[in-house]
Amino acid sequence: MKDSSTENKIKIRGVNLVAPPEPFDPVYFDSLVEMGVSHVAVVPFGFSRKGVQKVVFNHERQWWGEKDKGVIKTIELAHQNDLEVLLKPHLWIFGDGWPGDFIVEKDSIDQWFTDYNHYILHYAEIADSMNVDMFSIGNELRKLVVSYPEHWKDLIEKVRKVYKGKLIYSANWDNYSQISFWDELDFVGINAYFPLPKNKAEELSDFESIKSSWTPWVEDLKELNLRVNKPIIFTEYGYMSKDGSYNGHWQVSDSAYNEEDQALAYDALLSVFRSKEWWVGGYSWKYFMKSIPREEYDRRDAFIFQGKKAEKILKKHYTTGY
Repeated sequence: MKDSSTENKIKIRGVNLVAPPEPFDPVYFDSLVEMGVSHVAVVPFGFSRKGVQKVVFNHERQWWGEKDKGVIKTIELAHQNDLEVLLKPHLWIFGDGWPGDFIVEKDSIDQWFTDYNHYILHYAEIADSMNVDMFSIGNELRKLVVSYPEHWKDLIEKVRKVYKGKLIYSANWDNYSQISFWDELDFVGINAYFPLPKNKAEELSDFESIKSSWTPWVEDLKELNLRVNKPIIFTEYGYMSKDGSYNGHWQVSDSAYNEEDQALAYDALLSVFRSKEWWVGGYSWKYFMKSIPREEYDRRDAFIFQGKKAEKILKKHYTTGY
């Protein structure tokens, strides 16, 4: 007889960890375990700049949690708490931040990818040496993955030679259907900041309407799964504590503070996807390894779910089977 508490439980019940500026108290892993978290994403940032062919990483001026020493220690502590790890390098683009619109001039692309390969292979070797469960070869580089697919296939081949675990790429929500190398990976990774509703004429007002508004996106993702025959993981998902947070964070960042809408958006997403066989789970964005002062909830980073209604929703889904 199946245990009803584990039946239909989300397989990957993850959070993205914010790399801290300095060593953190391991007690925060106790809070994650109590929340039902089973997986964590560790995020070592690298830095690039338009017009420059270099990718800078593990620099002395970076935060402790972004450098090798902090990355290794965080992975060690996660494993000590029986949490599986996704090592997920991110690029930060000087002057822009988000890497989605980052482009490299054609006459510089080979040199840039040589440097990017060095960055990714460095962390692939760390991932292999520490028995990390999954490794991401990139994050939201939506223009570079479309323009230079052969460079990515070459990178995947190189990573396979140094890392024995599962490979994924973390695609932006508006870019996953344009990627031609899903066959070379073990999972489809999507940063699932889908704006709801897809049809802008639709009005959302409550939990059921938000759930229903997922239908067009669910159909698209199901088609992708059938086409590439790979399970789908949300390498990031999350919502701001803002009015209408489910509309897309870039559209609501100036809206009023609203914990209820953030919680509704979390609840709707997890309620919809937990029953889909092709969806393996996801990693909420994002978890700070420190206590968050109440006055920072909205002012500093509205994606924070700690201490808000959304944390209770996350715990509900991560600790129970339906």
